[in-house]
Amino acid sequence: MKRIVISAMLVAVMCTVAVAMPYSPFMICGWITTDGGEPCNNPVVQITNANTSMIWYATSSSSYYQLMLDSGNVSAGDLLRFNVSGCGQARTFEHTVTQEEINNGLLVFNVSLEAPQEVIWQGNVTLINGTTFSVTAHNSGNEWVVNSTTALGALAAAAEAGKFNYTVTDEWGAPFVDSIADIHNEGWNGWMYWVNYPDEDMPMVSASNYTVEDSDVVIWYWSSSMNTTPANSTRVLIINVTVFQNDFDTTGGTYPSIAGTHNGTIKPNRTTIVNKLYTYPCAGTGGHTEYVRIWGNGVDVNATWTGYNGDWHNITFDKPFKLYAGTTYNYTIRTGSYPQIWHTRALPTGDGWINCTSFVDANGYSHNNWIPAIRLFYEGQVF
Repeated sequence: MKRIVISAMLVAVMCTVAVAMPYSPFMICGWITTDGGEPCNNPVVQITNANTSMIWYATSSSSYYQLMLDSGNVSAGDLLRFNVSGCGQARTFEHTVTQEEINNGLLVFNVSLEAPQEVIWQGNVTLINGTTFSVTAHNSGNEWVVNSTTALGALAAAAEAGKFNYTVTDEWGAPFVDSIADIHNEGWNGWMYWVNYPDEDMPMVSASNYTVEDSDVVIWYWSSSMNTTPANSTRVLIINVTVFQNDFDTTGGTYPSIAGTHNGTIKPNRTTIVNKLYTYPCAGTGGHTEYVRIWGNGVDVNATWTGYNGDWHNITFDKPFKLYAGTTYNYTIRTGSYPQIWHTRALPTGDGWINCTSFVDANGYSHNNWIPAIRLFYEGQVF
C-alpha cells in the first residue's frame, strides 16, 4: 500500500514540475542604419508574428533596437515580419525563426533602411515602327542611329516628353545609358532597364538592341546590387509604350494605266502614322500623284504635288496624322502621267483594305475597279 502511495506522489510531483516550467527568454535586437550607412536614431520597429498575428514594438536607444520575448511568443518555424522606419526611410522584410535561434534565445538583425522609391518620370510614349533616332556618345563623340522601337528609343521618347536628359557611352561597343535626369552611374551602381516586369525575365541585351512591342512597359531603374529590381529600386522611370506602323502599302500594280481621279476608302488593320504618299509609276514614266485628300473619322488632310523636282515621286503632308486600326477613311487621289493600277474593286493588303468607289480617267470615262498603287508612310527621324 505504501508503494502505491509513493508512486502516485512521484507522478503528481513530475506533472507539477512540467506545468510550472518557465518559458525561455527570446530577444530580438540589432542596429538600424540608413541606405547610406549612417546610424538612424530613434527608429520605429514593428515586429509581427504572422503565425499568431501578435504584434510588438521594439524599444530603441539611439540606433539600437531591442525586443524581449520568450518561447511562448515565438516558436521555431514562425514567420516574423519586420516593418522598420526612420530618418525618412523604411524597409519591410520577413524572417523564419530557426530552432537554433530558439535554443540560443537570440535573434540579431541589423537593418539597412531603404530610401522611398523616387519616380523620376511616368507616362506614355508613341514609337513609330521603321523609324530611327540619333544619339551621341559623350565619351567618343560618335553618333549612333538607333531604331525607335527599342528600349533605348522608349527612353529617348520619354526624355523628350518629360523634358529630362540622358547620356550614353559607347565604351563597350554600343550605346549604354550612363545617366538619366543628371543622375550618373557610380562604379557598379547605375541604370538598368526591364521590360514588362515582373511578368518577363530581365533582358540580356543592350537597350539599343531590345525591340519593344505595342503595350510594353519599359522600366528604367537604379541598380545598386545584383538583387535590385524595379520593385526595390530607389529610382525608377515607368514608360508605357504604344507602337504605330509607319506605312500602308498596296505594293506595285500593273498596266493598263492612265491619269485620272480616284475615289474610295482605306481601312488599315494596324494604327499607322503618315506624312507622305508614294505613287508607284509605270516603268519609264513619271507616274505620280498631283493631289490627295484623306478624310473621315476625325481626319481631314490634303497635300499637293510640287512638280518634277527633288522628291517628286512622293507627295508630303504638312504634318503627320494617324490612321487608326479598323477605322474606314475616304480618299481622293488625282494622278498624273501613268501610275501603276490595281484592276479590282477591293484590294486586301498586308496592311488592310483599299477599295475603289469610282475612277474617272483623263478622257472622262468612269470605272469602278481601278485602284492606284500607292504607299502611305512616315519618313524621318522621330527626334
